[in-house]
Amino acid sequence: MFCKIIPTTIISIIFIIGIIIIIWIICFFVALTPMSQKAIEKDFIKNKDDIILVTDYLIKLKYINMSTYSADKGETMYADGERIIIDDSDIYDAIIRLMKQKGSMITKDVNIIYFQRSSNLDFGNGVVYSINGTEPKRERFFTKLVPLSEPNWYYYEDDYNEWRRRDGLR
Repeated sequence: MFCKIIPTTIISIIFIIGIIIIIWIICFFVALTPMSQKAIEKDFIKNKDDIILVTDYLIKLKYINMSTYSADKGETMYADGERIIIDDSDIYDAIIRLMKQKGSMITKDVNIIYFQRSSNLDFGNGVVYSINGTEPKRERFFTKLVPLSEPNWYYYEDDYNEWRRRDGLR
């Protein structure tokens, strides 16, 4: 009887470990799969009020470069190399909501403000706003820009490896 229990127990443990490994692999690849352009556009429409509220706030501030990251849960903003406090509760709440809903980064970089909605190791995508009304330059590793229905808004992709190949960098 003892001999029959051991093989059954071992088989059960191996089966459970196998299931856990398969679930982990699936979760890993799902996390690395970026959102599609269509999903980003849907996300933009769904969160448009918060995105525009935050955009207007960042435009009014006189900082050249500003960022907040999902790792900080949107609670910390950095501006021109300094940590700043967001003292407007509506803006703060909008940033927190955006970060909880697939947001990975909100950045103002001179004449653009972009909302990165998904990213993996070398690829990111989201929406970008042109402050000065011109199509954003292919800076920040942008490899694809598609105008959205809202003026001065674009869907973007940034792919470091494609950008590097395109610009002849090795």
